[in-house]
Amino acid sequence: MPISRATSAILVRVIAAQQHNDISTLINELGLEGVPWGSRLERANSLVRALDNLYTEPERSQRLLFLAERQLRTHAHLLDQADSIYSELKRAFEVDGYALVDGALIPATPAPFQVEEQVPILEQNLETRGFAVARDHYRQARENFTDGNYAAANGQTRSFLESLFIELCAQRTAKRFEDASAALQHLKNTGWFGMSEWQHYRSFWADIQDNGPHQGLSDNDEALLRLHYATAVARYVLAKL
Repeated sequence: MPISRATSAILVRVIAAQQHNDISTLINELGLEGVPWGSRLERANSLVRALDNLYTEPERSQRLLFLAERQLRTHAHLLDQADSIYSELKRAFEVDGYALVDGALIPATPAPFQVEEQVPILEQNLETRGFAVARDHYRQARENFTDGNYAAANGQTRSFLESLFIELCAQRTAKRFEDASAALQHLKNTGWFGMSEWQHYRSFWADIQDNGPHQGLSDNDEALLRLHYATAVARYVLAKL
């Protein structure tokens, strides 16, 4: 699966945290001897940019995975520290659909969920179709998850779907509600959502009212599930428009 630009940007920061000799070793192992000298950040940027320019998918992502796995294995002792850049990198790959298992990053979601393709398209569709508020909440949900702020990610995911359902109802039925449940009910009553669709979304909406939006705690797995599921819901209803 393709690796998002947001994740590769974090990988640049991780590489830049290494010593010059270690960066040189990575450059040589990838056959990128032409990467220019500079500061560690400049060299890390040039390394990742060279991969972007030289390779198309899936070769680009395979080489980025090699770089990430090397760093995550070397600094495995820091992965339990929520504020470390290595745990941030691990979480970014989780958003992209990868799981770290025995030092290897392996696909953890079905192939159709490819964040590199879906996120820019979804955010653009939200913008152009009049869902700017929902788009902002979605972006903040992704950023909070990557930063390890799981309760905040849950809260923004909830706000994202709330805005999405309310605006969707307003656009489809010319009736605006202040409550997402009422908007979902009206979309069902007017026939835009079938019974099974309505039950599906109503259940998910009811299920995400805790652990972030209100009092409670959240963890990585729960926040990731909600974010992935909300992405799929949004893609579907926008396609249905």
